Formats: sequence, C-alpha cells, structure tokens
Amino acid sequence: MTKVAKGNPNCWLTVMSMENKSLPLQLIEYLDTLNIETRMVWKPMHLQPIFKECQYYSLDKDISKGLFEHGICLPSASVMTDEQQDLVIDSIRRFLMNH
Repeated sequence: MTKVAKGNPNCWLTVMSMENKSLPLQLIEYLDTLNIETRMVWKPMHLQPIFKECQYYSLDKDISKGLFEHGICLPSASVMTDEQQDLVIDSIRRFLMNH
C-alpha cells in the first residue's frame, strides 16, 4: 500500500481485479449464495449514458473501463472480525480453485 507524506489511509475500499472478464460476475453470484455482499467497481462516468456525448480524455489505455470490467469491491467494513475476513478470503480461494 502506498502512503502519502501527510495523513494516514483509511482503507475503506478493498477491490480485487480478475483477468478474465466473465469471472467477476460469477464470483459475485457465488459469494452472494454465501451471504457475502460484493459489487462491481463503480462504472466510470464516461461510460454512463447521460455523459455519452461528453468529451473524454484518456491515456493509450482506458484504465477506468478496465477496472470496471475486471474489478470487484469486496467487504471491507472496519468492524469485520478476523473470522469474517477469513470467510471472504477462503470463499474467494475456493471459487478460484474451481475456475
């Protein structure tokens, strides 16, 4: 984790990225069956219909689109117990071993 010179990170968002674009939704569905709430990373503004006519600037690669297509927001509440964290981690590992 990168820390800035002033202040401390709050680490309020935990995100993972998967190479295969079809796996994030499958993982979300799998974790949902275990009552583990996850979601896709926020949709970038330039991909939202209301902003389709707006000019968008990016580098050679659309990084935000890639994060949206491949990323999953994981449970990261500050009150999660070690056991709850282990459940999420173990569940993701089980899923990945089968895919």
